[in-house]
Amino acid sequence: MKTLLITAAVALTLAAPTAQAQATDDEGFCETLYEYAESVMIFRQDGQSMPGMVATTRGDEMLTAIIQAAFNYPRMNMPENQRELVRDFANDTYLQCLQENSK
Repeated sequence: MKTLLITAAVALTLAAPTAQAQATDDEGFCETLYEYAESVMIFRQDGQSMPGMVATTRGDEMLTAIIQAAFNYPRMNMPENQRELVRDFANDTYLQCLQENSK
């Protein structure tokens, strides 16, 4: 399971800059960030290290900022609390993206 999640996060990390360049609308780009934020918080809740996660961003400041934001939240013990936090963090990232791109 961890291997699958790591593979998914690496794929999203590699795809995010490409998706950013290919996104023709703000919503599509923000959906990509939503998925990335969701993966980041899953890893955060799983106890992955911040340096290890940042290393996968290849220096992308936006992706690094999402990781940094995730580490401002505590790790939850109960699975239902983890799921709720993952969903809320991804939704907050999506909302912020939409608001920033509507300016």
